[in-house]
Amino acid sequence: MSDLRRAADVHRFLQDHMRAGGLTELDPVTANAILARAGVLRDSNSRPGKPLRDLLRAGLIPGAYQVPNKPNGRWHIPLLR
Repeated sequence: MSDLRRAADVHRFLQDHMRAGGLTELDPVTANAILARAGVLRDSNSRPGKPLRDLLRAGLIPGAYQVPNKPNGRWHIPLLR
C-alpha cells in the first residue's frame, strides 16, 4: 500500500474516531495506539507513535500541525469540521 493511500486511511479513521468519541484532537502516541489496535497502522514498540509521526512529517495528514512549528515541536491532529 502506498504512503498516500495509507495516510488517507489513517486520516479517515482518526477523524471518524474523534467524531464518535467527542474528541477535538489527538496526539501521535495516543492516535498510533488506537490505529494499531484497529489494525490500521502498526506502532513501534521502541518509539511509540513513530509510524504516525513519519506520515505527519511528510505532510500526509490533513490539518495536522506542530507547536512550536519546528523539528522538536509536538504534533497535534485536530478534528476537522
